[in-house]
Amino acid sequence: MKRILYLSRAGSIGGSQRQLGYVIANLERTLYEPIVVCPNRGQFVDILRSWSVDTHILPLRPWRKFPAALCRYLDAERLTSFARNEDVALVHCSNLHLNGYALWIAKRLKIPSILHVRTPICTRDVYKLSLIHI
Repeated sequence: MKRILYLSRAGSIGGSQRQLGYVIANLERTLYEPIVVCPNRGQFVDILRSWSVDTHILPLRPWRKFPAALCRYLDAERLTSFARNEDVALVHCSNLHLNGYALWIAKRLKIPSILHVRTPICTRDVYKLSLIHI
């Protein structure tokens, strides 16, 4: 069984949480095991736990905001260690602002990453958010 790490924000249910909920609810559980990490508690975490989804709260500082960006590497390494210990085969991110963490994990564990982009973005955003790796 492959373990998939999903990174999501918690809080109240919005579009990204709703869509991630659909993905997890329809995941073939005999083939894939979801693990969800949220940076804080909220309604989405409660729903996932009621579905018996392995859900963890790991505080993550904003990837691009200064001065929190100076500490993001500590958070990224903690999250990578978590993913390694959970034997994650894929990392999925449903939030543009958490994608830096997903890329960090994918690069260090040599696993694929998926970013679910739900809104139109411009070329500047593609580069700003490190969505292209050539």
